[in-house]
Amino acid sequence: MTMPRIYKRRTDRGLAPHETMLQAVMLVISGTSVRKAAAEKGVSKSALCRYVKKHHCNPEAVLTPNYTHNQVFSAEQEYTFAEYLETCS
Repeated sequence: MTMPRIYKRRTDRGLAPHETMLQAVMLVISGTSVRKAAAEKGVSKSALCRYVKKHHCNPEAVLTPNYTHNQVFSAEQEYTFAEYLETCS
């Protein structure tokens, strides 16, 4: 049994661009329900609700996911570690 060599994305989570999310947030602020705005713009209603709250606190906030907050190594440390592993093997 071999492992697949091509990555196949299984969800569309985190793919909504900033402009689309901002338009959906503006729809909610103007009076549209969260569910209707999410369906109209094609974004998750949970994420939209979270970004509406975020926009209410800070209108200049970036409305895209921040996946780098869970990073353990910086890009340079990761590269150095990969080089070390290649030389050790």
